[in-house]
Amino acid sequence: SPNPWGSHEFDTNRYPNPKELMQDLHTNHVHALISVWAKFDVGSANSDELIKAGGMYPQVISYVFPPGKGQWYDPFNPVARKIYWQQMSRQIFAKGLDGWWLDASEPELSGNWGEFSDYTTAAGPGAKVFNAYPLEHTRAVYEGQRMETSAKRVFILTRSAWAGQQRNAAVTWSGDIQGNWDVFARQIPAGLNFVASGIPYWNTDTGGFFGGDPADPKYAELFTRWFQFSAFCPMFRVHGTGHPKEMWRFDEATQKILINYDKLRYHFLPYIYSVSWMVTHDNYTMMRPLVFDFRTDTNVFNIPDQFMFGPALMPCPVTHAGATNRNVYLPAGSGWYDFWTGRTLAGGQTVTAAAPVDRLPIYVRAGSIVPYGPKIQYAMQTNDPIELRVYRGADGAFTIYEDEGDNYDYEKGKFATIPMSWHEADHTLEIGRRAGNFPGMLKERTFNIVWVSEDHGVAIASTEKPDAIVHYTGQSVKIACPK
Repeated sequence: SPNPWGSHEFDTNRYPNPKELMQDLHTNHVHALISVWAKFDVGSANSDELIKAGGMYPQVISYVFPPGKGQWYDPFNPVARKIYWQQMSRQIFAKGLDGWWLDASEPELSGNWGEFSDYTTAAGPGAKVFNAYPLEHTRAVYEGQRMETSAKRVFILTRSAWAGQQRNAAVTWSGDIQGNWDVFARQIPAGLNFVASGIPYWNTDTGGFFGGDPADPKYAELFTRWFQFSAFCPMFRVHGTGHPKEMWRFDEATQKILINYDKLRYHFLPYIYSVSWMVTHDNYTMMRPLVFDFRTDTNVFNIPDQFMFGPALMPCPVTHAGATNRNVYLPAGSGWYDFWTGRTLAGGQTVTAAAPVDRLPIYVRAGSIVPYGPKIQYAMQTNDPIELRVYRGADGAFTIYEDEGDNYDYEKGKFATIPMSWHEADHTLEIGRRAGNFPGMLKERTFNIVWVSEDHGVAIASTEKPDAIVHYTGQSVKIACPK
């Protein structure tokens, strides 16, 4: 870019009208994040404004990207936080950008973290407060945008985190990692340990940040397995340097698999959005170490590569090249369904799960009610009808949550919930009375009921012949399943 680092100015040769660009993207149902660092080139207008306010650390020589002389602002300083957001607001947010990719939020000081100990922050010596930098940095953006508007939700993607950062609408990713099998395998326990710390939103650079060529069949297999895992992370994304990794860069067979898992993620959106409400409303965790749900089963204590995704789904990623199956432990105290076949299995046993390259082993807990949306092209497309996949074998419940999608009106009570329960003893599904409402809410919707069994209500495609169809108007209704 011809503009100084931290100037927040677009290269007008490449982006002559950013505001119009964002309007076009929004018309086509695309939302965009923009990468904004905490680093400023020496001599930029934004840098000078922060220096004048006493909100900038001394100049450093950077030997990492981007090289050269630069400075980092002090987010521990409330005045600096305010200025930092105001610069972003008037130069970027005003053009219609949807969210913030806060890279290098450690901060990245010459690749030598010890240098921060030499700085004096507004909160005291850098040696004492260094690790909290990303917490205060994300705070600058979250609180700044919240003060400015409630019409758009804050969304932050950040490379680093500190305790309490979940309050800043921040999703953390695991950093600039290598694209190989060993690193991939380590991502799963890394993510589970991360979310267990109380920060629920996490993800990785699918396929690794460094390395990887889609034309290489060995890398295509690694990317496929990683993509399957990422479809069951709180945020699903691909990012990396070197060779581009869009789906169409891969061979036709790999493309087909990737597209299927992309479709699967969209089908699960009613479930995922409802679980996200559980995170917000009930202090829940979407990606769950098995010990969270099966604490009395000591066999789950040291399983690093299986987890619950919400209350119903247990993905079991494949992390070895050439694998066509893998061992899966089914936690005790529950029955389980194979997502792909509908076959039922007892808990408390280890099974050999079929895992050809196009299949991620997924098991569904008995007693689950999973809202499975229709095939859609974008997230805000109407999710109707919803297929309710009912996995019998135990009592169960789930609540569908809905709101307007991209504002904070839900904090004022503008949302709706639809409670559902499965009663095993009398084989009855109850779709309860809807509570609440919001602008644009569907007053009536269709639920296609599917009693999952072998080869019925399984795999990715919506079920062609549901067992019952309910035209729901917001009132309680009961549907009996033949015993």
